[in-house]
Amino acid sequence: MARIQRTTAPGGTPDSGGPEAGARQPVLFVVHPGSACGSADWSLGATDAAACRDRLAADIASWRGGIAVIDGNLSYELDLRRYRQLGEAISAALARAAARGSLSVRIVGDDGSAGRRQDWAAGEVIRRHSLSPASHRAEVTGCWRGAGGNSGCVTHVARVLRQAGFRVRVRGSAVTEPSEDMPDSPQPVRTR
Repeated sequence: MARIQRTTAPGGTPDSGGPEAGARQPVLFVVHPGSACGSADWSLGATDAAACRDRLAADIASWRGGIAVIDGNLSYELDLRRYRQLGEAISAALARAAARGSLSVRIVGDDGSAGRRQDWAAGEVIRRHSLSPASHRAEVTGCWRGAGGNSGCVTHVARVLRQAGFRVRVRGSAVTEPSEDMPDSPQPVRTR
């Protein structure tokens, strides 16, 4: 059984959605944030990866709705000093959502786990917390969004949400996979 960690404020209910009762409550799905750490450093290069992490952390830090974090096998990297800013932004967003009585949940949906992947995790969040297109709107960010929009874990979660009837917005902070014409491994920077 996958671990779902649920946090709500005292007296909050799983689908109360916070103070704007009656309006469609926003929920941000953050997919595999740990992949924006060392994996992104390797795939994008340290400088570009740091810029992507900064954008992702700033976006999550400014989020004021419900939040569902789908952790992968690299989420432990969020606790490493080098990547702590992103980990702290996620923890703060979860705490803010819980304090408002909005959805605040973490679930493991690892890309490599048969049957317990990110698409399964998104479906579990929808099912267990009674999310519906009539009462919630979904936005997705995290790592990775396919360069062509057809691949990547962010894209897979967005697809699951659309299939469930949600109108979905993939946020600009989602980390995009390197294009297919890039070399398989980062090339060293040459200086003269």
